[in-house]
Amino acid sequence: GEIFLFIKENKKIRIKKNSFHKSRINVLLFENSLLYSASYDKKINVWDNEHDKLLRIFDENFGKIVDIDKKKNSLLVSTDEGCVKFWDIRFKKSIDEVNTGFNLKSAKFLCDGNFFAAGGSSSFLYLWDFRKIEKKNPFLKIFVGNNSEINSFCVSKFDSFIFYLDIFGNLYKWCKKKGDLKINSNIGVKNCKDSKKISRFKLKNDCFDKYLSIFNGRGDNYIFYQSNGKIIKKIENNLTVTEDVTFNPNKKILCSAGEKGNILFQSY
Repeated sequence: GEIFLFIKENKKIRIKKNSFHKSRINVLLFENSLLYSASYDKKINVWDNEHDKLLRIFDENFGKIVDIDKKKNSLLVSTDEGCVKFWDIRFKKSIDEVNTGFNLKSAKFLCDGNFFAAGGSSSFLYLWDFRKIEKKNPFLKIFVGNNSEINSFCVSKFDSFIFYLDIFGNLYKWCKKKGDLKINSNIGVKNCKDSKKISRFKLKNDCFDKYLSIFNGRGDNYIFYQSNGKIIKKIENNLTVTEDVTFNPNKKILCSAGEKGNILFQSY
């Protein structure tokens, strides 16, 4: 649960070390200059990246956290048991929760703020409507892919579309407004060299809908343009296992969390 900050100054490397978690970090989220980190210690920490300061800790015995997302003052926290909790960050308390009924891999807010998308080990995504959570059937079940299991997905910050990666390395784009589905043949794990064990790859996007990151547990990370699928850079972070990555919204820096709790900040 240690954060190592590698800073290049005058061709020398200065290392800062912070212990913010008691276990390894497995989820990262950048919001402005704040870095949210979730760990196997069942806590979420908020770190001021610019001033190297721990600001607050969310601790509610979450269970194993698999994803976090933020929309305005709401923080979405999902666990592998299928529970999604919502926090109001102004009051530092949970305001609602949803039991999806299946094991989760990820859950994300959609850009309009009325829905969140959730997915597990299946070929379906589920859209939950906040306005109908109290009803018996509050979600819309979406079949995606050719019966292929969804490995990872991310959601646009400005439009109603979802990118998702299946276990065979195909990248798809689904639009909520039109309900259509198309495969992005120019982007995908199959375009990445050394793309063995495709099912281990995960997907992340930046907050401006410009870049996509496809990475795996071995430390290989490919950054693409969303528009044309061109690979900008391959980053090798030398981590034993890469748990998660996130884009810095203010600088061209990618943050990666490793198996031992390391967080690396690398330019691209």
